[in-house]
Amino acid sequence: PAGYTTARRTLGEQEATVYVLQTGTELADASADFCLVYALAPSGNRGLYQYDAVEKTMQRYLAPTDLPTGAAAVEPEAGLLQTIAAFASAHRLPLICAAALLAAVLAAVLLVVLVRRAEKRRTAAAKTSGDALEQEIDSLVMEFRESPPAPPAPPAK
Repeated sequence: PAGYTTARRTLGEQEATVYVLQTGTELADASADFCLVYALAPSGNRGLYQYDAVEKTMQRYLAPTDLPTGAAAVEPEAGLLQTIAAFASAHRLPLICAAALLAAVLAAVLLVVLVRRAEKRRTAAAKTSGDALEQEIDSLVMEFRESPPAPPAPPAK
């Protein structure tokens, strides 16, 4: 690749020909622990892979010329709000449907709760009025027991 020179390095337990950035550049000094190697992946794909000598890992290499440009380019450091806004504009109809469904479910739950509360209040009110009636009957019975009515007068002859 352009800007790289060949070198011999030990990768794992094997010595291989690798590509390293040309010396004397700021980028070469910063990436001394990395090199490119032409390899065959377990999936059968052949190509350039970047080897990390510190982590001892390898990943596919994407040359800078392969990066997207123009309108399709990904903005670096897109903020969270920008990411959410982009997602929302791309998925507007499904989001509206999901919000409507959520609102319908919440309305149904609220309706069930309100109906149950009303039933409890009606039951409590019926019980309270039934208890009051029972208390009034009990007080009349007690009053009757304490002072029974006078026996009827004998019939006049």
